[in-house]
Amino acid sequence: MVYGIRTSHDASFVICEIHARGFLNEDWSERLRGLRITVERDERNAPVTVLHGELPDAAALNGVLTTLYSLGLSLVSVQSTPVSDLPDNESQPNPFAGSE
Repeated sequence: MVYGIRTSHDASFVICEIHARGFLNEDWSERLRGLRITVERDERNAPVTVLHGELPDAAALNGVLTTLYSLGLSLVSVQSTPVSDLPDNESQPNPFAGSE
């Protein structure tokens, strides 16, 4: 299943970045609506999983958060911005996209 495909009139999409304490393998990406998964280290060198990408709506974001809770990961932060709140400029870089 492919997530994150949208047209310019899909105003309910949200761009999100979620930080959760603990390690989550990137194999979970498909189960978590196609969000990109990376693992960073905090100041104590403990793993912090970072999920980022685009979700179709707030309900999908809630589903991702529920899955993280079910896996025992505690949230550090959640940032989400409705795509409709972003400037209507296709050349606008995704603030959560990493360099590939």
